[in-house]
Amino acid sequence: MIDRNTTWRQGSLLKRDEFAMLGLEGDDDTCAVVISHDCDIPQDKESYLEVIVGKKVKKDKNFLSAKNVRRLCARFYAQNDDEFYVDLCFQNRQIIPRGDFAKLSGPCPTARITEADKRTLKQWLSIRYGRPAYPNEFENRLQRECRKRVSVEKGIAELVTKRSEHITALFFNLSDEREVELEDGTPYNLTIYVVYDLQNGAVEARKEAEVLAEEVFSLLRTVYGAPENATEICVEACTAIADTHLSLADLMKIDQWRVEWVSLHEENPDFVPMGRP
Repeated sequence: MIDRNTTWRQGSLLKRDEFAMLGLEGDDDTCAVVISHDCDIPQDKESYLEVIVGKKVKKDKNFLSAKNVRRLCARFYAQNDDEFYVDLCFQNRQIIPRGDFAKLSGPCPTARITEADKRTLKQWLSIRYGRPAYPNEFENRLQRECRKRVSVEKGIAELVTKRSEHITALFFNLSDEREVELEDGTPYNLTIYVVYDLQNGAVEARKEAEVLAEEVFSLLRTVYGAPENATEICVEACTAIADTHLSLADLMKIDQWRVEWVSLHEENPDFVPMGRP
């Protein structure tokens, strides 16, 4: 029975020697992470609990901080406080009947997740369904080539990937056009914010964000032209800004643009998760 006194929490790891009780498989580097909300775990009206099966991997800066909607390099700590990372893929979500889960003896006592990393896990789970959908026409215009066989979208992704350690997010501001399908010849007015982590190496982070902002701005202006000549996307500005300087009012007006960086890194993946198509 799982009641209000349970020690299970979102982010808990299952004990490896109890995988078979749930029909899970994997080697010693395989981990199963609980993703059900803390409040749902003891709720007997919830017939199922959810876990994601992943594998221990080396730290990959491109999949930290919920940057990628499909993969998360989640940080945990061992009993000796050494950090380790687990590659989580949403496609590896497993639905466990509550009765089966109740047979487990409790979470793994030698692994833990910090509150900060748990917030990242929550954010990553939420963006699966909550990320913005840009107008189809805007998305189509991002498919313009910036060089042979490389779209603007992928070109931006490549730039971001090179400097992603300190970059928290890219935000696109389309203003009143964020839900509008514009006709040919009418450009989207775009302002971009490159947001960096002020708490993580502030000086270096700001420098990296400023360089990235200039690179993205240059790429877009090269493809779409100056504002007076733009017919597809009018790039008004691309600015580096600290994460602490974005207000709630700002966030209500702009949308986070999520590069599918996974396409740049999965040609030879270290781990093919269970359940992956």
